[in-house]
Amino acid sequence: MRVFVSTPVRGNVQENLRLAQRITLWLLKYGYSPVCPHCITLTVGLDDSNEYDREIGMDYALELLSVCDRMIVVRKPDGSISEGCQMELDAALDIPYYIVTWEEAEQRFTI
Repeated sequence: MRVFVSTPVRGNVQENLRLAQRITLWLLKYGYSPVCPHCITLTVGLDDSNEYDREIGMDYALELLSVCDRMIVVRKPDGSISEGCQMELDAALDIPYYIVTWEEAEQRFTI
């Protein structure tokens, strides 16, 4: 099962990427096929603070989302859903999704 991982990127980019990587690793170890676009886009050098790079990254994410079976969405630490995560949720259409708080993600997705 392909599971799309949607976490905030902007703000504390390194901390956000670290959580996305933890969720991705957890999914891999439990037999899922994680799809985490910003684990790829940020490590190859796209800069989310650059609007052109962000557009490339979001287009890439939305294309990958279209082939996924499930979606995990992580709220920002303040409890809100980031702009990028909301765009992904809006595009999810009929893909079942699970929304977790930042704290739940930190506790649940540990190896």
